[in-house]
Amino acid sequence: MAAGFVVLLRETLEATLVVAVVMAYLRRAGEQRQMLLVLWAVAAGVAGSIGGALIFQRVAGGFDGTGEQIFEGAVMAAAALLLTTMIIWVTRRSSLEHSIERSMSRAGRGGLFVLVFLSILREGVETVLFLGAAAANAQGSIIAGALGGMAVALTVGAFLMLGSRRMRLRRFFTVTNVLLILFAAGLVAQSFHEFQEAGVLPGSTGPLWNFNPPPLADGSLPPLHEDGLVGSFAKSMFGYDGDPSLLEVAAYAVYLVAALGTWLTVSSRRRRADAGTAPA
Repeated sequence: MAAGFVVLLRETLEATLVVAVVMAYLRRAGEQRQMLLVLWAVAAGVAGSIGGALIFQRVAGGFDGTGEQIFEGAVMAAAALLLTTMIIWVTRRSSLEHSIERSMSRAGRGGLFVLVFLSILREGVETVLFLGAAAANAQGSIIAGALGGMAVALTVGAFLMLGSRRMRLRRFFTVTNVLLILFAAGLVAQSFHEFQEAGVLPGSTGPLWNFNPPPLADGSLPPLHEDGLVGSFAKSMFGYDGDPSLLEVAAYAVYLVAALGTWLTVSSRRRRADAGTAPA
């Protein structure tokens, strides 16, 4: 549930911010007549995302046994890769207003439509992949968390569209970047688990440690058990495994160090670039 909340919060907010910035730019440029085109682009992007979700569901429902394990492992690995590249791209990208200016000057109405459509479609496709991967580790209703995240993001977007600029979005994205990198690390480890179970990757699947003992005398589970109070949340959010293999732990650690290191480096370069272009 928590993973669904964070994923939809981040993805919906990014899509909403695109629309908010485009609308604000059009108002300042005296191009209010283009706003209807933006709404059509949003509708087309949402429709494309729904189509992608239906296709994904149809494909995902057609596997069982080893094929299902390989498919789930591939989806998790793809989601982690896409999530990482998205975080790095968002950190590095230039001002969205510059993209709007280029789209308007190069291709007019068509360029603006394509910019908004692809922005919404990209967020939708990412959401489908992330939720599909998160569902494999879900403890509880991932849909409820996703709807909650979407509602919060739309509320924030509404404030932005109404002109409120007081929210510290940079700090928000910093926090969610860290959470999503941890989430992606769990996806990487879980994908290695699925590939090992399917026999695609070598190595023993025996646990490096085991925090999944039998239930206690009263029927309850220890907190760190995958289905325990702490473990169930960590499994849903970060791909926690109470009895991981050595390869899973190694994959988690290598990815986490590489992703955090890359993101921190890119963030530092972006801050220096922003400071260099700031007015004196």
